[in-house]
Amino acid sequence: MSQAALHTSSARSLMFVAGENSGDQHAARLIGELRQRDPSLHCFGFGGEAMAHAGLELVENLAQRVPIIGLSQAIRHYPTLRRLFSRAVDLLASRRPNALVLVDYPGFNLRLAQEAKKLGIPVIYYISPQVWAWNKHRLRIIADTVSLMLVILPFEAEL
Repeated sequence: MSQAALHTSSARSLMFVAGENSGDQHAARLIGELRQRDPSLHCFGFGGEAMAHAGLELVENLAQRVPIIGLSQAIRHYPTLRRLFSRAVDLLASRRPNALVLVDYPGFNLRLAQEAKKLGIPVIYYISPQVWAWNKHRLRIIADTVSLMLVILPFEAEL
């Protein structure tokens, strides 16, 4: 199938964004499961090697390129993150996937969810940000932008 055919409105596609190695692993399993059920599904986006191996068209290796643990690393990588964020928004606007699938990585992904909502693209959040541990103000952003939240810890469903 040609690249042009993949990006027509009749082709089903999902854009994924996972920014950490653990998210890359979880998203890879999800992509594998989805593609097993629908081999014609096209998955593209930002992630890591595991997602690419599962069938993702890897646009940016975010898991390897910007490893962020803590505020100091976030500040140090800010220019790169800003550029990658702009690229992600451009990708959403140009490819118009059926949905955006976000995996953890809340600092980046919650902002991207807001942009997807502006574009009318549904947002699926797989492995929700741990709002119960910190940043409870993010609940409002999640409620306003996320179409479907898939949680892994049972008590998170109540939040």
